[in-house]
Amino acid sequence: RVCAEIVQTENVYVEDLRQVVEGYLHIWRQESIFSEDELTELFNNIEDIYAFNRSLCEELNTCRLDATCIARCFVDNTSGFAVYTSYCTGYPRTMERLAALASNNHSAREFRERQVALGHPLPLAS
Repeated sequence: RVCAEIVQTENVYVEDLRQVVEGYLHIWRQESIFSEDELTELFNNIEDIYAFNRSLCEELNTCRLDATCIARCFVDNTSGFAVYTSYCTGYPRTMERLAALASNNHSAREFRERQVALGHPLPLAS
């Protein structure tokens, strides 16, 4: 049961990351809604985090709920978790930028429109 929960949680997390990367970042980059500097401050290295977790998730899914295999996936990928250092370090700046953009009517409207288009019950900040 614990193994199933680990794998399921990782699958859900990777899908959430995919939606943020593809549904917000890539759309806004493609449509030039925000500057590249603003996008970098808003999303930091989320694409690296998504790539790492997508790879980890694929490995976990091949384990077929075998506890030893799942444990080995985490051990073998220990260095990959370093992508979170940059994200966590930059998080306060990300929240500052998000608050500044959210106080702008145009940006706030864009945030809401993307949220609705994606069917997300929670705002991007969550």
